[in-house]
Amino acid sequence: RPAVIFIGKTDGNIDIWDLLDRSHEPSMTVNVTSAAVTSMQFHASANRQLLAVGDDQGTVHVMEVPRILRRAANNEKTFTQTFFDREVKRVEYGQRRVEERKAELQSKSEGKGGDDSKDELSPAEKAAKEEELLELTFRAMEEAFKEEMGLTEKPKEES
Repeated sequence: RPAVIFIGKTDGNIDIWDLLDRSHEPSMTVNVTSAAVTSMQFHASANRQLLAVGDDQGTVHVMEVPRILRRAANNEKTFTQTFFDREVKRVEYGQRRVEERKAELQSKSEGKGGDDSKDELSPAEKAAKEEELLELTFRAMEEAFKEEMGLTEKPKEES
């Protein structure tokens, strides 16, 4: 299935992700061995699919893949492609916002200080100013979040 991913882990488990079902956590975790999983190989036949799992002790474990994990739903490939396209756009948007925020913070910090004083700052002073600016930004974001969640007390207006 296009939306199912098997991940072998060092604790001997295999995490099975069905991205159309859950994208934030594995749909299933199977304990295969007590040693680290080092390899996996699928073998499909007409009526079943097998998964051979190798561990770091040299043991091969063979298990049958359940039908629900091997039979694709209608249009699953299209849905999966749409999911990945949407995730790529989300990551690109996040990266763009980080760059925009950096530019905003840079322009604000340049606007506050004089041009000649900026050139004469030592690396430690620049780091301190940057840390202070980040702290102010964090406080502003925290305050906006609290307001959005209704966690701040609004001052009562007198009439």
